[in-house]
Parts: sequence; structure tokens; C-alpha cells
Amino acid sequence: WEAIDDTHARAILADAGQSVSAIFVFDDQHRLVNMTADRWNDAEQAMLPWSTPITDWGTFEELQIATAGTGVWKTGPDAYEYVRLHLTSVDYNPAGIR
Repeated sequence: WEAIDDTHARAILADAGQSVSAIFVFDDQHRLVNMTADRWNDAEQAMLPWSTPITDWGTFEELQIATAGTGVWKTGPDAYEYVRLHLTSVDYNPAGIR
């Protein structure tokens, strides 16, 4: 991790001679609100900007977590929102799962 400023940080992951990086964006409450990176897009056959904006937060068992967000490709002049996620419940440590 490396700080960029008060609300942005860069993470770099290196493995087997390859590396990728992403920019993480935080709000004034220090919550993650977006992540951006260049990612390979098969349809366009190119590296394109990709992001995962978080659009809502909720509290489950006194823990505030992201409850809604999207996955977005920036293709040409437009953004393509390819997934919308909405979390409605959380089950912490369910029986039988370790």
C-alpha cells in the first residue's frame, strides 16, 4: 500500500513476475467507496478502466459494511455497468463453516 493523499491509496500486487495495481478511494469516514484499475476486457481486446463504486452502507450486528455497489467498465466515451449488488443480510460464523 502507498498513500496518495488523504482519501486515496494505491495497492500493488506482484506474483510470478506479473504485477497489478489499483487505486482505493475512501470517504471522510474512512470507508471504502470505490476501487479503480485498468483491467483486460475480452470484448474490446484492450486494457480498460474498471471500477467498483460502493453506493450504500448498512449496519449488521453493530458492524457497518458496504451493502450496495456496482461493477463498471469504462468503454469508450461511455460507462457500462455490468453488475449491481445489494446485500440484504449477513450471517456471521454460520454453523458448519470454518
